[in-house]
Amino acid sequence: MQTGANLGFAKGNNFGVPFVKSNFVLFLNPDTVVKGDVIQKSLEMLKADLSMGAMTCRVEFPNGQIDYSTHRGIPTPWNSLAYFSGLSKLFPKSKLFSGYTASYLDIKKTHEVDCVSGVFLMLRKEAGEQVHWWDEDYFWNGEDIEFCYRLTQKGWKIVYFPYSGGKIIHYKGSSSGLLSTAKVDVPKERRIRTAKFAAEAMRIFYKKNFYKKTAPLLRDMVLLGITILEKYRIFKISTGMKYK
Repeated sequence: MQTGANLGFAKGNNFGVPFVKSNFVLFLNPDTVVKGDVIQKSLEMLKADLSMGAMTCRVEFPNGQIDYSTHRGIPTPWNSLAYFSGLSKLFPKSKLFSGYTASYLDIKKTHEVDCVSGVFLMLRKEAGEQVHWWDEDYFWNGEDIEFCYRLTQKGWKIVYFPYSGGKIIHYKGSSSGLLSTAKVDVPKERRIRTAKFAAEAMRIFYKKNFYKKTAPLLRDMVLLGITILEKYRIFKISTGMKYK
């Protein structure tokens, strides 16, 4: 099954959805390695809980550290401020300051989360249909946050499942080249373009879900903050640095 073009993550996933005949769907990134029978066990859990719309398992970087994007909260204006200001690092066990990183939750136990990553996202087909699958306004980055936010708005649970008999190893950044966990090096131009996509995803998510709920002056401050972050990341790439 070939699209003939790079449609982006959201549109590419939506292209394949009509071919799915099962009641359950697994989205799995190509820069991953599956360990153990985690896919089978995840499916068993999802089938057993009718209130569960989606789930993920433990996803690690090659060094054994958990992939932060697969266990997190929604980037509300406050959560984002606490994250980028460093407050979440200062108070990692505080729900108030670590709402985005969700580091106050025990990653060794199964529990609900607000948001997981499209790296390993298993969901009930019914839930995906209710939120109209992936939002194609996002080309690359942010679409999984939008997806999860819409699921929770519809009342579906999203569960993190740290199964002891298996996990996913994620060579994060292999497409973008932005992270030190990537398997390959990619051209600087692509890394800069990806950084721009990431910033644009932040703008899209904020404007879709929180812009109208924010005081006018703060709206401009939030958008300015995103632009400053974008410029900083591009500067790091231009000088040969990586995000992690």
